[in-house]
Amino acid sequence: MNSPQKNKYSAYESTLAAGTRYLATASPVPVITRHNATLAAKIAAIDAALAKQNGGGTTGTTIAKNTAHTALIRAAALLASTVASYASENANPQLLARVAYSKTDLDRLRDADLGPRVTDIAAAAATVLPALADHGVVPADLDALHQKLTTFQNLLPVPRDLLVEHTVVTQDVQARFDDTDAFLDGVYDPAVRGLADKAPVFVAEYFAARQIIDRGGSHPAPATPPPTPPPAS
Repeated sequence: MNSPQKNKYSAYESTLAAGTRYLATASPVPVITRHNATLAAKIAAIDAALAKQNGGGTTGTTIAKNTAHTALIRAAALLASTVASYASENANPQLLARVAYSKTDLDRLRDADLGPRVTDIAAAAATVLPALADHGVVPADLDALHQKLTTFQNLLPVPRDLLVEHTVVTQDVQARFDDTDAFLDGVYDPAVRGLADKAPVFVAEYFAARQIIDRGGSHPAPATPPPTPPPAS
């Protein structure tokens, strides 16, 4: 959320609060109940879009990737442990060095580094595969590990996909702000202006809340003029 959006968001919340206070009075006009609920829903939609922009909100692809990541690390760590046992028993420090990775070690690797590491662990195991039969490791275990690696890598986004996703999410956030502005300017503001005689205090509070104040810089800029309130009767 950029600075102008932060300033608008603050004004949205203030406007919602002004409407909520009015609805707590003795005889609120029913249409304000509907408009305030719509504004609350639009603010919630902005919150959801911002959560995506900030990395929140787990998608189905993300869940699948996390599941594949967990399965790959577990299988690779188990194989590495078995090969390490064999290497230690047979005084093979070169082999041991290639598989000296715990589950925690593998989990700390970046996605881009995990694939090559798992591939090397599997390659190290392949060099002594017949001897690993006594440890319960068979060719099918290596095949299964390679399949887990392929599944994981297929779920990794390519850089262009990340750029496109970021652009789409950023555009969605702006679209939510534009939609809220259109609702306020075209629907809520006119409805409140019509209450100048019936609820003058609410009208004054509402349009004061609608004022957008620049809170982003160390040198305050002039506030954006609020929507025009109705003329005094």
